[in-house]
Amino acid sequence: MNLGRALLVLGGLLWCLIPVTVPAQDTPEEPTGALGGVTEAPGGTEGPEAMAPALGMASEAGEGLEAAISGGEYRLGPGDILAISVWGPQPLTYTIAVTLEGNLLIPQVGEIVVNNLKLEEAKEQIKKAVLGVYRNVEVSVTLTHLRRFQIHVLGQVRAPGSYIATAVNRVSYAVALAHGFAANASQRRVLVRNASDSLRAEADLFSFLKRGDVSHDPNLRDGDRIYVPFSHEVFQVRGQVNDPGGIQYLPGDRLSDAIRLAGGFTQAAYVDTIEVARYPAGASEPIRFRLVSGGGFVSRSPEGLPEIVGTYRPDPDIVPPGTHPVYPDFELQPDDIIFIRSYPQFRLRLLVEVRGEVRFPGAYPYVDGKTRLSDLIDMAGGLTDEATLIGAKLIRREKVGLADPEFERLKKTSPVDMDKEEYAYFKAKSREVRGEMVVDFKTALQDPGSPENILLYRGDLVVIPLRKNFVNVLGMVQYPGNVIYRPGLRAKDYINRAGGYADDAAKGKSRVIKADGGAWESLGDAGALDPGDVVFVPEKPERDLWKIFRDGLTVTAQILTVYLVVDRALQ
Repeated sequence: MNLGRALLVLGGLLWCLIPVTVPAQDTPEEPTGALGGVTEAPGGTEGPEAMAPALGMASEAGEGLEAAISGGEYRLGPGDILAISVWGPQPLTYTIAVTLEGNLLIPQVGEIVVNNLKLEEAKEQIKKAVLGVYRNVEVSVTLTHLRRFQIHVLGQVRAPGSYIATAVNRVSYAVALAHGFAANASQRRVLVRNASDSLRAEADLFSFLKRGDVSHDPNLRDGDRIYVPFSHEVFQVRGQVNDPGGIQYLPGDRLSDAIRLAGGFTQAAYVDTIEVARYPAGASEPIRFRLVSGGGFVSRSPEGLPEIVGTYRPDPDIVPPGTHPVYPDFELQPDDIIFIRSYPQFRLRLLVEVRGEVRFPGAYPYVDGKTRLSDLIDMAGGLTDEATLIGAKLIRREKVGLADPEFERLKKTSPVDMDKEEYAYFKAKSREVRGEMVVDFKTALQDPGSPENILLYRGDLVVIPLRKNFVNVLGMVQYPGNVIYRPGLRAKDYINRAGGYADDAAKGKSRVIKADGGAWESLGDAGALDPGDVVFVPEKPERDLWKIFRDGLTVTAQILTVYLVVDRALQ
């Protein structure tokens, strides 16, 4: 009997040691589609890269924080996990999750309601409850894990549906989860409704992305429904702003908002006045008026002018340097057009540019009617040791756009239809560097008082080339390429150094292309070559011997025929 009881107890102990496996409940598979399905934050392999949102692909929910969580702003909800530590003779630490009902169940303490409480408020209640049970201890409460909840992104986004987020994510994150805005979406009035369908907030994501103001991008909460409506009314900012174009209109928008959202003024903006065109309801013709910096409105008629609601002083970082405009601020209306003009020509900065082998290449200011070529070289620190004045150019860029009707006509004409003079003019014009001035740089720099030291004009470009220590031999020679320059050598000397003429070389048509100006000269006229010159040896045209024989035979037959006719006539 005792033996039987012992065996029974032993069997019971062995049964307790055997792990009990509870069969998992069948969980319905969550739909992966964007419509109606709960979708995890992109980051796995299922999210196609081709659907990357306009706001940037969002990462795993709660993966990255903007900053440490603020106890005065973060609100607790089901799923948040807290670490509650009791420091005393026997330290205790409890890791407790907020229940689905929004409560904390603390052993030995009881149940505390924390749903929707700010973190700081919850900490005070928890400490108070714990100290009511434990004496002579210290209590600390820490948020260790963020809850994850479902949100719904609807309306004009690329992939409407339900997604997972955390309470530190913002509305822009939710739109990014839905792969960004669709066409014609209202980026400035994104509606955020809570679980009870009340309008909780409005997000202006256009302003957030343009200006980085997080007050326009609120945090998400449990069950939020983010609705992106269509964009309807717009106003426009045109002219000298950094981001011109149409901007969605919101009631209460002002001139100051328009300038900031358009990225501020460009460097060329004429900030003394701003022109506005306003279209009253049903009107086909606008009311035009101007804003004068430091003044008010200027208009042909006082009717339809807006009410001044304040003064707008643009921030220094969005206006041209040295300007301090002050405008009357006013509320905009849909379809308003704000136009920022450029500086008048006489107020544009006067700049000329030098490139190449000077010590400090770049653009430099000049005084109209006073600054000369040598002055620009001096401002750029002078020539480098590797500079050469052979091939230096002065290009008058403001003249490049001058039309040449004859050249334009010849470009549309086949060379077969041109006469000899037209074809010669067309070839010369094709080789021309448009706007290039004929200047003797060597004389201009050595003798600043000479006529070659010409006056510069706005937009002039000076190019100083790198010195070359070779002559380029091209075409039908044995070894075409660069041949080391030797003073006094002529074109035929460089051809010989390149291995001599090839078999098919058209020796009589060989030419020298001068580095200084690009003129084409015969080998005899070129004389001693300069560094950078080019010797060009063309190829003999192909000869069809049969055609030559046939043509010769035809001419001979014609001559004989004429001879016979004349001979018979004389008999």
